[in-house]
Amino acid sequence: MLKAVFFDMDGTLIDSDQLVETIYQKLTTQYPPDVPLSAIPRQDLFAKSYIEVIKMLYKRQDDRYLEKVMMLHQMNQDKFLKLFDGTLEMLQSLKRYPVYLFLVTSELKEIATEELKKLRIFDYFDDIITASDLIFQKPNPEGLLKLLKRYDLNPDQCLFIGDQTSDAMAGKQTGIQTAWMGWNHFNHDDIAHHFDLKFSHWSEVLNRIETDMNVINLSITSEVIKIIQFTDLHLMNEASDRLTLEGIRKAVISLHPDLIVLTGDQTMSSESEMLYRKLVQWMDAFGIPWTLVFGNHDTDHGISYLTLISALKGSKHLIFSPGPKALGYSNFSILIQNQVRQPRYQLIFMDTHVDQYYAIGEKQTWGYGSISTEQMQWYEQMISLTSTTQSMLFLHIPLPEYNLVQPEDKDLYQGNYLEKPSTPPYDSGFFNNIVSHRHTLAIFAGHDHYNDYQFIHQDIALAYGRVSGHYDYGPKGFAKGLRWIEIKKDNSFDTHIILYQDIKDNL
Repeated sequence: MLKAVFFDMDGTLIDSDQLVETIYQKLTTQYPPDVPLSAIPRQDLFAKSYIEVIKMLYKRQDDRYLEKVMMLHQMNQDKFLKLFDGTLEMLQSLKRYPVYLFLVTSELKEIATEELKKLRIFDYFDDIITASDLIFQKPNPEGLLKLLKRYDLNPDQCLFIGDQTSDAMAGKQTGIQTAWMGWNHFNHDDIAHHFDLKFSHWSEVLNRIETDMNVINLSITSEVIKIIQFTDLHLMNEASDRLTLEGIRKAVISLHPDLIVLTGDQTMSSESEMLYRKLVQWMDAFGIPWTLVFGNHDTDHGISYLTLISALKGSKHLIFSPGPKALGYSNFSILIQNQVRQPRYQLIFMDTHVDQYYAIGEKQTWGYGSISTEQMQWYEQMISLTSTTQSMLFLHIPLPEYNLVQPEDKDLYQGNYLEKPSTPPYDSGFFNNIVSHRHTLAIFAGHDHYNDYQFIHQDIALAYGRVSGHYDYGPKGFAKGLRWIEIKKDNSFDTHIILYQDIKDNL
């Protein structure tokens, strides 16, 4: 899964070729070089730092030349410096994902910082490495290696996007996949063949990343796939949080799941960003893959989804993507693979959004969030990718079909049915869509803390998780716990509720 995107700056994000040429022409006019400017390979002029090119021109370093470069840069940057088409929009879009954005440039720190701030993209980067921070410049991989070590990243979790051969060589020496931005550069073929991927516009990059993040591969080699569903943690930076986290710890260590799923309302606080960071540390400590969807309370108190997604950065074991921008903030699929990397089972995660008003009849009606028509189309795309497998669906707010059984229908469901299901106020038809494809065998929701029942309707299991957090909005004393799910070798499954109090603590 992608964890970080590294960018070169000049020629990749910023169209600075004309500025660089102007600076060298004016420099060499005032200070005739030992080596003619025309003798310097054109690729070196744009790929190497000013200090490196000055040494090539004058066969020595002289502060006068560098001071002149700095002055010429200041004088000419407003006229020649600009972003490549779509750069700002691309960076804004990537901020939706829990990935680091890094910059590794052969430019001097003073110049790089000034350019990035002038073009208003400085704040999009989590870290910046310049020529001033390094002993060796690209193609030496020193800058990339610094960031890999600093953020404890594996090379296969990263992508490096550049425009010069030196970028490709630096990436390859670290094992990072490289991508070439073609734009309008010279000698396209001579440069492009050094890279793993080739793009001509940021829209292609975004499409590639979004496609990769829509379906995330996870290898589970055990014969039975074991999943824990925790739901409605409602971390609030209160004393009860400790009970919730300890319940999670006790369950995970005792039950040894292959995957942990959190189905929304992880937090409900003005301090949600801090609480998400704390949750990342807690979950990562288990060394087990985990994932989540957002709930309707995660963004209470004006907290944005982008803030929460940013708090997820750096997780070693989280498997998550916000999914396509138009659909919300937690729409993605995990494709479980066997030991020979063949698809075995698909887990689909969907964002049920927050409360809203619906146009029902001739009036506006308030209700809980629902699945949109666009999400239904996306769901069809996801299951079409793995037609030979079957799937389960995880979301926060239950579908209207959870109302098909009533508390008195004891013979139709198993578990606790202690409150009216808080479903959307209208039926979007999503469940019928699911039935028609015969791909999804079970739907798991959260949201209603006092329900954990499950039943079968049209051969599909509809099930609640068990509230896992120690926040009560009703009667006290409802025991906290989890839902346990086992997918067998033949793709059949078993599921039941487990209470924290019934788990033997192995520590």
